[in-house]
Amino acid sequence: MKSEIKNLSQKEKEQHFLINEDILKKEILISKIKNTENVLEIGAGDGRLTRLIAKRANFVLTFEKDFSLKKSIEKNLSEFKNIKIIYDNALKYSWRNFYKIISNIPYSLSGPILEKAIQEDIQEMILIVGENFKKKLESQEKIGLIANLFFDINFLLKITNKDFYPIPRTDSWLIHFKRKKDKDFVDITLRNIFLSERKIKNALIYSLLKEGFTKKEIKLLIKNNLFNTNSLNKKSMNITKNLFLKIRDFLNEINQKDKIKL
Repeated sequence: MKSEIKNLSQKEKEQHFLINEDILKKEILISKIKNTENVLEIGAGDGRLTRLIAKRANFVLTFEKDFSLKKSIEKNLSEFKNIKIIYDNALKYSWRNFYKIISNIPYSLSGPILEKAIQEDIQEMILIVGENFKKKLESQEKIGLIANLFFDINFLLKITNKDFYPIPRTDSWLIHFKRKKDKDFVDITLRNIFLSERKIKNALIYSLLKEGFTKKEIKLLIKNNLFNTNSLNKKSMNITKNLFLKIRDFLNEINQKDKIKL
């Protein structure tokens, strides 16, 4: 299969293929795929990871945007009957019937893939991402805050750029994401706000109503915390980092007061 990669057209070479078989096997081992599981893959490439997933999973749905790879993919996956290949953008499709994503994802789509995985209730992801995105996950940027709100994130292995062909400019990371199940009031409320299709203010009010606050109490709390009305009237998905942090502090303060009362 390595020789096939070296013969790819110039257009295909815009992609970077992981050619270290040991890392691919480790990715599969960490994934703990059950033969009853349906697995989603985003970015089939030449199908080398897809093959390993299909050997263990019940069914694999894989996406590849680059239609010029169709011949290579179908040649490499021809023996498998439990794979469906869609040559299109995975972000346009529903992922709702899938528990797990295993992928060496297109690095330019790392943020959108993570946000869609949150919205689609994906419970576990084993991904290889670029080092720059790994740094964002560790940062106080919005994507890092949101990712750590929804997932326990384990940075498993640094992968050098020489393990890819063609060689990219940066190294990569194998990362395990596991959906959080904790009962923390602040985190639950923040998740509910982020997942809501309402405006941020309405999502915040609705979440606090479920916690036993009255509308009058909530409106007074919001007023006393001097929230910017324009910011609160944005859609929840458009929440900014600063507003996220302000709401988190606001909820922590409410939570602390509640504990003192108890």
